[in-house]
Amino acid sequence: MKKLRLVIGASVREQARWAGQHLYTLLILSPLVLGISYATLSRLAEESPAWQPSLRLSLLLAAGFVCSLVGLSLSRASTELYHLRTPESILDALPVGLATQLHAALLKRIMRTALFGLLLLVVRALTGAGGFFDARALPPLACLVLIVALSQLNAALNWIHWGHTRQGAAAAGAVLTSMVSAMSAGALLLLIVRPGVMPQGLTRWLIIIGAAWACALYLLTRTLHARWRAADIEYAKRLQAGGRLSAFGAQVLTRRFERAVAVQLARDLQLTLRAFSSAVYVALFIFALLLAALLTVLVTGWLPAVTREPGWFEATWLPAVMAAKIACVLMSAACSILVAVLVAYQLPHFWLERATGATGRQMWQTKLWYTRVMSLLAPLLAWFVTVATGAVPFFYMLPLLAECVWLWWLVSTLIGALSFETPDRPELAMVLMLSSGAVFGLFVTIFWPIGFVPFATNVIRGLTERGEQRARFCLLTEGD
Repeated sequence: MKKLRLVIGASVREQARWAGQHLYTLLILSPLVLGISYATLSRLAEESPAWQPSLRLSLLLAAGFVCSLVGLSLSRASTELYHLRTPESILDALPVGLATQLHAALLKRIMRTALFGLLLLVVRALTGAGGFFDARALPPLACLVLIVALSQLNAALNWIHWGHTRQGAAAAGAVLTSMVSAMSAGALLLLIVRPGVMPQGLTRWLIIIGAAWACALYLLTRTLHARWRAADIEYAKRLQAGGRLSAFGAQVLTRRFERAVAVQLARDLQLTLRAFSSAVYVALFIFALLLAALLTVLVTGWLPAVTREPGWFEATWLPAVMAAKIACVLMSAACSILVAVLVAYQLPHFWLERATGATGRQMWQTKLWYTRVMSLLAPLLAWFVTVATGAVPFFYMLPLLAECVWLWWLVSTLIGALSFETPDRPELAMVLMLSSGAVFGLFVTIFWPIGFVPFATNVIRGLTERGEQRARFCLLTEGD
């Protein structure tokens, strides 16, 4: 227990140092985003229609949501278990038992999952399912947090072990365990956000079953950790050193880009996947909030009604079409401005680019394609949500997709071209990029049919030379 306290104390001090370096994000940006998000979500919850899915559909959606949480945490959970390139790697050379290391990783997972639990309590309060401080929600919430945290560690163990040994029996057991965990956690999630959907008398049994499964999952994870970690740790380190844990391989990107651009782009995308800054979470949250707002606007009747059948050229100004294009512009801008934080994060390490012979043009092209890749889902999801709700005439489905893709290209390209304008002031750069990209995109949304497309293309071309020169200047001076 003393060793565990020392390990946790070291982790707490490390997080405190990180917080000291991100005071602006913690004290200003995060409260601002959370306040705006809470006000928006509360309004959406009040105005949105009372959609009541069936118990089976609710359980499937909740289980799928839990599976997505587990899948998104695989990389980070693996790092916490095997200490891949982290200060905790020194624990392997110290007399610290495997159980202590597992407990330290589990506590980290529980703390991260507890934030998700707080979000569920907020959703519970907004939807009227119960109060935020309702004591009845605490038992299922505690079981849910434990099951999700243990499932993440168990999935990470099996993920690394499967890549190392390719044992079919172990993989089948992992799939079965994940399915049981997802269904159990999904039922507990429904007890928190929709307690009325469960039949009377099942609440207590679901909590008991959840607690029992959490205990069984802990014993299973502890056994597998003690059995597999020593044999799999070298494989996990080789995977990361060789880049095979990366979701973005430079070998694949080299087919499309020159070698220097492909390597830098793969590195930048992998840094984002690992959440190099809390701004990544903020951008994802804003993206999800805008998508939810689009869906709510389309299904609640807030848009003006269409009184007659629109023509081909009139369809571009339909309320639903305009809502989709505006959402596409805002979501593209929200994801693209991450490049400002990334450039500031990499600014002290630009000597690596100089040492490898990278040029300013290659650096600028890397950040340009980074913004495009990061915001690629914006036009696709905006189009899919609009079409799925039936708010767009059938004949305008493909033209709407083309418009969304065109707006995504404009916004992401403009923001990417401004990547090196103020590299040492990411806050100012984000304001500049967001205002320029969003305003430019919204202007094109309204006026592109009357000849704005050639002007937009010329504007972006005019920024190319300046962007390359700014990147070259930052490469030589590191932003000084």
